Amino acid sequence: MIEFNFIGKVSCGFKEKFGIPRQPGLCPNVPAQVILEKTRFNEEAVRELDMYSHIWIIFHFHLLKKTPDKARIRPPRLGGNQYVGLYSSRSPYRPNPIGLSLVQLEGIEFNEKEICLNILSHDLHDGTPVLDIKPFISTDIPSTEVNFGWQSQTWHTLEVQFADGVETSLENQQIISQVLQQDPRPAYDKKKGNNKTYHMTLNELNISFNVHSRTCVVTSISNETH
Repeated sequence: MIEFNFIGKVSCGFKEKFGIPRQPGLCPNVPAQVILEKTRFNEEAVRELDMYSHIWIIFHFHLLKKTPDKARIRPPRLGGNQYVGLYSSRSPYRPNPIGLSLVQLEGIEFNEKEICLNILSHDLHDGTPVLDIKPFISTDIPSTEVNFGWQSQTWHTLEVQFADGVETSLENQQIISQVLQQDPRPAYDKKKGNNKTYHMTLNELNISFNVHSRTCVVTSISNETH
C-alpha cells in the first residue's frame, strides 16, 4: 500500500463541481489560492518558486464517489457520444484519483500559520487536497512536433450575454463569461436543445443562465444560495 500526505488545499470560488473548467488554461482570469500549512514546512520550502510564471499542481480528486469500471469513456469534448480509451482522456475517473493541472503563479503570501500561493487559470474545486507542487520548466515543452490526438478537435464556445437588469462588477462579469463560454452543461442536455435554466455558484454568487443555440444568457445574479 502507498500512502500520501496532503501538503495543503485549494481555496477558490468553485464550491460545486458544476461550472468548473474542464481543463486548466480555459479561463485565464479565474483566481484561486493554494494554502500550505506551516506544520510540515516553512517559508524555505517555497523560496525561489516565485521566479516561475507557471507551476504544476498535483492533487486528489476528493469528490469522486466511484472508481472506474470501464476501459472506455465518452468525453464531453466529443459531445458525449463517442468513446475513447480511459488513458487517452483526462477523465477524473481513474484507477488512482490523481489530477494534474498547469496553472499561472501570480505571487506568494505569508502569514503566521499559512503559505498562500495565488494562482490563475485553474480547474480546481474549493477544498481540493494538494499532493505536490512543481515548477513548470523549459524541458516540459517538447522539442519535437506535438500531436494532441482527438483533443485537437475544435471546442465550440458560447457567446455570453447578460440580460437587462443583471448587474455585477466588471471583474465578476469577466470571470463568469470565461466560465460560461466553455458551456458547462452536461452533454445529454446539449443534445436536447431545451430551454432549461441552469444554476451555478461562483465566488459566493448564485448565477442563473440558459442557452439558446450558441448564445448563453445570464438571467440573474444574486448573493443568495439555493
